[in-house]
Parts: sequence; C-alpha cells; structure tokens
Amino acid sequence: MSKIYLASDVNIVAGHLVNAKNGRIVERLAQAIADKEQVILKRYHSINSETISDRLVEPFGFTDNYHTVMAYEITSQKNKTYNLDRITAIEFTNKSFAFEEKHEQQIPDAFGFSFTGEQHNIELELSLKAYLLLKDEYPLTIPYIKYNPKSDLYGLKIKVNDLKPIQRFMRGIWSANDIVK
Repeated sequence: MSKIYLASDVNIVAGHLVNAKNGRIVERLAQAIADKEQVILKRYHSINSETISDRLVEPFGFTDNYHTVMAYEITSQKNKTYNLDRITAIEFTNKSFAFEEKHEQQIPDAFGFSFTGEQHNIELELSLKAYLLLKDEYPLTIPYIKYNPKSDLYGLKIKVNDLKPIQRFMRGIWSANDIVK
C-alpha cells in the first residue's frame, strides 16, 4: 500500500484498492463513463429503500474518494450516488446514454448522502469519545469539528443533506456524557 501511495498522484481510499471487487467495479464504471454507455448495477443493496435490486443507470462520475459513483437512474429519472461497496457487479448493456442532458453532479455531504432538495444545519457538542467515534466512522466530518478548550468539548457544525446518518450515530453513542447538546 505504501508503495502505491508513494508512486501515485491520485489519493484513493486504501480500502478500495485492497478490495478487488471494488477495483473491478471502478474499472468497469470508468469504462462505461468513457464510452457513455448505460450499465446495470447488479444486486445493488440500498439502505434507503431497504431492497436489493438491479439498477439501470448512466454513470457519469465518481466522488473524490472513489467511495461512490454518480449516475442517472433511468427508472426513477433521478440523479443519484451509489456506494461502491453495495454494488455486486456491473453489467454492460451496449446502449448509449439517452439522458445525458439530465446528468447533474451530486456531491454527497460528509455522511455520503446527496442533495435531494433540502439541507439541515447541525450543531452538536461532543465528548472526546463521541468525537473520536465520529471522525473514525465519518472522516469527512473532521474539517467541521472544532475543539473548545473552555468546555473541553468538540463542536460539530455542519450542513447535511439527510438527517438519518447523524441520528443513527447519535442513537449509537447516546448517553449523558457523549453528546452534551
């Protein structure tokens, strides 16, 4: 791993490089993007709909860390982001993009959720334990956390696209000492 990082200008998450399945998925999606070809995300595991299904999409980009792919889903006629870990395989369709004019880049928030029309401002004070768990589980939140030496707490001030991940996180660590406010 260290040799890859030393020789590369691209900073890709190490876990995805180790995971051969994700490497193959990134390779196939990159080919589809270059060829402007529709693909089927085979057996995609969706947290939102709580289903496992095939998704016909037009992939058009990756997020900065190659954790998700941005794609236009034909059935719903929506731009979405898909977590690479939840894609079982990629199937080529040999069909060219038909909805390229509808492709809109969906930049996910620090919790990995794309903008769906509404954003929420979050302000929390966290104990050391909560801070460490949050930054380990969601490293993209780190720039939004500031230490307050007066209160000996960590302040999280962030705008999110969906409340579910922060609510889930809070329920997981909830106690009087973990989240103050």
